[in-house]
Amino acid sequence: MKKYIVLVPDKTKYTFKYVNSEWCVFYNVYKKPDVNLLIRLFRKFIYFIGLGIFNTFYDDWTKYLNEDVQFIVFDACRPYHRLKRKLKRAKNQAIIYYWNPVSKMDKIDELKKNFIVFSYSIFDSKNYKLLYNPTFFIDFPLDLNQQAKYDGVFIGRNKGRLNKIEKVFALLDNPYFYVVKDGLERSEVLSLKTHNMDYSEYLQILARSKSVIEILYADNADYTLRTMEALFYQKKLITNNRLIVNAEFYNKNNIYVLNDQTSKQDIQNFLGLPFIPYSQEQIDFYGVDNWAERFNKIGNIKR
Repeated sequence: MKKYIVLVPDKTKYTFKYVNSEWCVFYNVYKKPDVNLLIRLFRKFIYFIGLGIFNTFYDDWTKYLNEDVQFIVFDACRPYHRLKRKLKRAKNQAIIYYWNPVSKMDKIDELKKNFIVFSYSIFDSKNYKLLYNPTFFIDFPLDLNQQAKYDGVFIGRNKGRLNKIEKVFALLDNPYFYVVKDGLERSEVLSLKTHNMDYSEYLQILARSKSVIEILYADNADYTLRTMEALFYQKKLITNNRLIVNAEFYNKNNIYVLNDQTSKQDIQNFLGLPFIPYSQEQIDFYGVDNWAERFNKIGNIKR
């Protein structure tokens, strides 16, 4: 199996640091992802004058540049023009992987000149003519035998969906919602937060919840991190993703799709249904090794 080197802005976030794979290794792009402003400005200057090809600021992934490995760069590792200079030395053409929706500000055509571009979203893949590889998940060891304390848990930034979030909050008898505001917005229903919650703390709350709540910006989208959490941790999922009924792992006992007529009783009836455990085969498909190996199967990537 080919070795895959995955570059992320900060591998301490989410569960990247829990990857235990011989073939798929995660690295920070830079040695210090959370450097101060002075260092960031100095680093930009170094790149500007053309010295960014040296290894001074990069993490240890540069040792693989002369080996037959596949580099996968997460979309959050902007600006790409700096990495372009570095990765030109790699034996195989590097991949940009959009783990998030494509931004209107992204210059996709320009990216395609230097990288092979994939997206987790089948919609973005079609709209921007990208290759498609569904998302993955790295599970964090959790005690899932705890007694449920909450009907459902939601964590996330507002991102213009506060009205949707409030409506779903009102449907649950005992929810745990942690919503981070984007600016000065207010809510009469929720106590909006100013700081993100640590992901490991969120997972501890998830372990004591009957369901994971997923509220997308659009009603139709691909499988997100919330979907993967429900799958890997064997939790029920309440979502407004209408297309999830087409998923191979869809089961009406496990997944409830919200609609305009959804009532509190509907949610309670759903939560009362017996959970049907997902198979190991269904879970493994979204494991990190299978995700990485799909890149070459789909893209036939060569320099």
